Amino acid sequence: MDAQMNRSVQISKTIANFTQRGLNVTSGVPAEESSGESYEQTVRNWIFVVSGILGIFTNAGLLTLIYRSNDVKARNKFIAGYALGSAVLGVGYIVDHARQLEPSFEWPVNMSPLNCMISCFNITLFKIGDLLVVISILYMSIDGLTAIIPGINPYTKEKAVNALGWLTAMVIVLDVVLAWISAALNKTILPICYHRAIVGEYSFLIHYWGLVCMGYLSTIFYVIAIIMLKRRKAASSGIREIQMKREYEVMKQIILIIGNCFLLEAVPVSLELSCSFLRFNPAFANSIWLLQAMNLSVYAIFRILKHPLCRSHFKRILTISQRTSKQLIGSSSVTKVAKNSTDNRNANPTKSNIG
Repeated sequence: MDAQMNRSVQISKTIANFTQRGLNVTSGVPAEESSGESYEQTVRNWIFVVSGILGIFTNAGLLTLIYRSNDVKARNKFIAGYALGSAVLGVGYIVDHARQLEPSFEWPVNMSPLNCMISCFNITLFKIGDLLVVISILYMSIDGLTAIIPGINPYTKEKAVNALGWLTAMVIVLDVVLAWISAALNKTILPICYHRAIVGEYSFLIHYWGLVCMGYLSTIFYVIAIIMLKRRKAASSGIREIQMKREYEVMKQIILIIGNCFLLEAVPVSLELSCSFLRFNPAFANSIWLLQAMNLSVYAIFRILKHPLCRSHFKRILTISQRTSKQLIGSSSVTKVAKNSTDNRNANPTKSNIG
């Protein structure tokens, strides 16, 4: 335990040095360079905040559509879990970065890990949101595999889905409680509140390696499901073929979630964790979370735009705009014809007028 605490303190001190440079609190930094870095950080904070707000509203809209559809399929429950997790992450990004936009903001320093957990509550929100998102994606991939296998009892599947919901809640509670207990047991005063030093080495690595492993498993299961589905679709006929085509179309929509999870969660986070063992600070580390924040609302927007109610509204708006444009074009054409006829009469007077 003492070795773990000493390692956490050493990491915190190292990060403090990097963070002080990033926040321009060191002396000897040119004014122009300091101003440029401050402007860049402000822009990043605004991107995080706007992405968080957009993520909350779009995923709340997606949750509303799922609830109003009265469709209790397992996949919709998993998508609802994904949307809820994305909304929680959006709240976390707002809590973390909105305060940094305040002119009087100062980063929490010289605190115990427990006080840091209270001051930086976004860490707890990130843990909850991360797990909800990644576990829901893993369940979607498993559901894709089970949907191909015929003869599964719907009642048994519903019971399994409910059990998975309770399992997810238990995993999230254990992860959050472990982080808070690790912070409470560490009495060392940290020079700066940094996630890895606050929650301890074990809690940090268990959380993020767990996310990475589930991200890779989701991708593997999804690829297997797609391959099996294409083969079964080619060998099926009649009603079974129609069912396979419908399932294939649904799984093509989920590829957006699976692909984003793999490219923006599993791969970059695993690379960053690997680099941490090599004592190397990758240049892309700061961009990972920015891309994830911008990605929070992508699937929700996609689903909302594809919803029949939304599409009917867009068609109505498009029809009205087309009618309006045709009326404007027609009225302008009539005006031009009338103007041309008037000009012709003025240019060619009648014989009676000449006489």
